[in-house]
Amino acid sequence: MALAARTIEAMASGKRRRPAWPGAALVLITLDGCAAPHLDSPLPVTDSTPPNTCDIDVEHLLSPDAPPADEAYVCYGFDAQALTAQTIKGLIWKAPDGGGVAWHHATLRAVPGDFPDGPAPCDGMPPGSVSLHVWAPGGDNLLLPEGTGVTLPETTSRLVVEMHVLRTGSSAAAGGSLGICLNHEPVRNFARFFGVSTPIPALRPHTHESASTSCTFQSGAHLWSIWPHMHRLGTAIEAAVVHGAGERTILRRVDPWDFTRQRTYPLDFDVESGDRVESTCWWSNTTDEYVFAGLHTTDEMCNQGFIGWPEPSLACP
Repeated sequence: MALAARTIEAMASGKRRRPAWPGAALVLITLDGCAAPHLDSPLPVTDSTPPNTCDIDVEHLLSPDAPPADEAYVCYGFDAQALTAQTIKGLIWKAPDGGGVAWHHATLRAVPGDFPDGPAPCDGMPPGSVSLHVWAPGGDNLLLPEGTGVTLPETTSRLVVEMHVLRTGSSAAAGGSLGICLNHEPVRNFARFFGVSTPIPALRPHTHESASTSCTFQSGAHLWSIWPHMHRLGTAIEAAVVHGAGERTILRRVDPWDFTRQRTYPLDFDVESGDRVESTCWWSNTTDEYVFAGLHTTDEMCNQGFIGWPEPSLACP
């Protein structure tokens, strides 16, 4: 089963760029001059999370760097063929406490072909790559419930850590790591990460804009977590489920949006066939220049990253 994307309407002109997450559904509505409205209350965030650790089976060292007063995308590749018959139970990200480079966010991806060991500059992933998890400062490690694991596609050859890093000082970049915890007990729920990504309209100078995306579920699924993501001009971001009868449930609303305080939010929500997930972002371009979609923090994004199960149910074509 997959998610069927539905295009609502596009009202923005300007330069279009490739989606930030390969394979994500891309549909758009832009509302000229609209600020973010205050709608229904979102589902509460529970703090009854498990301890932020697991037994690490494989650890990869990471020390990405960026040019002076700039930012960069840096990738590391690792052999994954020995892991394709197993499932990932948890991921432990250890960002450095000091140094002159800050980790803005990092994504673990499964890649079907070859990829250099790195560190190597990267601006996009090879065709067929699949996101497994996204981490950002202030966000949580991936620690799945008992009996649940993230599966690697059978075609996976390499794991790639894609890192967005910012040069914040003149000192050398400090090192960190990614630890991978594997399931050693039977798995009942085979989970996956899936992204819902909205094309960004041309954000006009001194103008409010908004955009929305919708994907319809063909059968039931369980949503376990959500990671909302925008850049510096974002003012609010929201994810909601619209049920078959039209009733709307907000999964998570971040308003006001704070670029420096991104996190993953827990969910415990079941969707049914015919339900659709909607993602909406609002921006305020206070600059004198047009701003377009892109990977850098001077560009903009509107992404929602979910983890859920069963694995075949979660995909936006």
